[in-house]
Amino acid sequence: MKKLLVTLVLFVAALCLFTGCLEKTDETEDGTQQPDPPAAVTGNTVTAEEWDSAFNKSILSDIVCEVTGQGANDSTVVIRLAAKEEDGKMVYHLKNTMSYAGSTSENEEIWICDENGSVYYRKYEQGWIKNTTEMQFSAENNFLFLNFSGKYSSFTYNSETDTYTAQNLTLTLNNQQITYPAVSVKFNNKRAVSVTVTTSGESITQAEYAISYGNAVITLPSDEEIWDQTEVITADEWNSALSTFMRNHTITTVLSNGATEDTAVKNIAFDENTGAWLIKSIPATGPENIYEIKDDKAFIYTKTGENAWIKENFTAGFNYDFCYYVHIADKYDYFVYDKEQDAYIAQNVEIAFGKADPQPFEEIKVVFDNQKRVSSVSFSSGGYVITETMSDYELTTVTLPSKDEITDKTAMSLQQWESAFDRKNFTDFTFTFTNSKTNSDSSVTTQETQNAVMTSGDGKIIHVLTDLDDSVNNERYYDYTLSPPVYYTKNASGAWESSDYDGEDYYEYILAQILVFGNLYDKFDYDSFADKYVCENIDITLGGEVFTFDKAQLKFSDGKIIGFSMYMINNDMEFLIEAEIDYTKPDLTLPLV
Repeated sequence: MKKLLVTLVLFVAALCLFTGCLEKTDETEDGTQQPDPPAAVTGNTVTAEEWDSAFNKSILSDIVCEVTGQGANDSTVVIRLAAKEEDGKMVYHLKNTMSYAGSTSENEEIWICDENGSVYYRKYEQGWIKNTTEMQFSAENNFLFLNFSGKYSSFTYNSETDTYTAQNLTLTLNNQQITYPAVSVKFNNKRAVSVTVTTSGESITQAEYAISYGNAVITLPSDEEIWDQTEVITADEWNSALSTFMRNHTITTVLSNGATEDTAVKNIAFDENTGAWLIKSIPATGPENIYEIKDDKAFIYTKTGENAWIKENFTAGFNYDFCYYVHIADKYDYFVYDKEQDAYIAQNVEIAFGKADPQPFEEIKVVFDNQKRVSSVSFSSGGYVITETMSDYELTTVTLPSKDEITDKTAMSLQQWESAFDRKNFTDFTFTFTNSKTNSDSSVTTQETQNAVMTSGDGKIIHVLTDLDDSVNNERYYDYTLSPPVYYTKNASGAWESSDYDGEDYYEYILAQILVFGNLYDKFDYDSFADKYVCENIDITLGGEVFTFDKAQLKFSDGKIIGFSMYMINNDMEFLIEAEIDYTKPDLTLPLV
């Protein structure tokens, strides 16, 4: 499946390969030899008017143009264009032959264009494909017609070579400017018969255009030569079938070395409720696994016995072990349909599975079902064959083990939970606490934020900054290194004052809001994907009073609690409490009094 059009990018790439010129082949459409263009006669000069006429697009009504070039590593290109106007429509026959590193590729197509669009034919080994498109073929946009109209003054005639030459000539082609370091044009009978250009790229490239007139012969493929398009998978259909896991289907993978076979089965499903992929893998040997994958997080459940599973983090994510076929999604152009096998075949293709280095395969075969879904894919290399067979589309389901069947190694144990709430953790930390109240019309009536910075050693120093509705600021310090403790606050003029403090231990007040969760391990469930512990309808005691929250969430990191939130609705009022804990040692200095 090669591209249907020699595009601008393709041809520019071709030009950048070549540093010299090939001899022209003098062959007509029917394979007969044609004479070379008449030899140039010294004195084939033209006027400015004749020059512009020679490059008028009307010359494409009956013309043959052959572009030849040769580059490094014995690479060659021959591009032949025949253009002819018939019945008010422009007809183009394009044949492109490229040779590189000992291999040769050939593209051939015919375009019939009018104001409504185009009918195009594309040649494959099995025959021609016929289709329609709104696109128009442009010889100029494909660098097969270089329009030097209006550039007469940029050229100088050389009587010794009978050519017009120019340096650093800029043309606008396909809506971009191209500068050619050197251009030469030769005329015969007031017509341009030869054009040579060099292009600056990574190396100097030269391309030669040989032009002849009145000899364009274009023969359309017969009905017998047309290949039935119903057998063709389009690029979009290929991508849809191969670019990702198909939902709810089963893949049976067989690895064969000619003597033995290993068979593995994978059931692939998509959970619409959670948005997670569920992949059940039943290998030929070894334990059964279920993978749960969502976005960039994944978990693996390994079966250890009857109704017994271990859940762990799975860092590989979507890797090639789940299915091989997704790795040929971008290889559409390498495959050709084989009618006898009813399959798409590619030969000598390298495939990179996962992060591994590319592996060469002698042959890859893809079979589609009558709904254009992948039916099977096989990879053959050195006597080894990997075959994937797909079945049960839209029928396959995967069910995760129940909570009682799982030993969850991604979650904290009771011991780890209790360790996270050990008082020893809370020596140097910053506690940010926000309490928001929202009435029924969704306007925030009260928002209180307390930022308490605490250090602890021989004693405690606490800095508290309270904002109430962003309007009331209350900043204060508690120094528990002294006995009695000292309390710092600002007077009406904004100056700091100090006094003995005999009130509630503020350190214990703050700590109580955190440690209240220490004995609630059994109340919370671990949400693997959110990496949070969650609970609904939970009673929590704050300040000696019991509150029933509709929802509570806890967040841990490195074995420490780093945040929590609690939410409830009471008498049409919404309450949201959020807290964050930062264990970075605070830089705390008592104010001057």
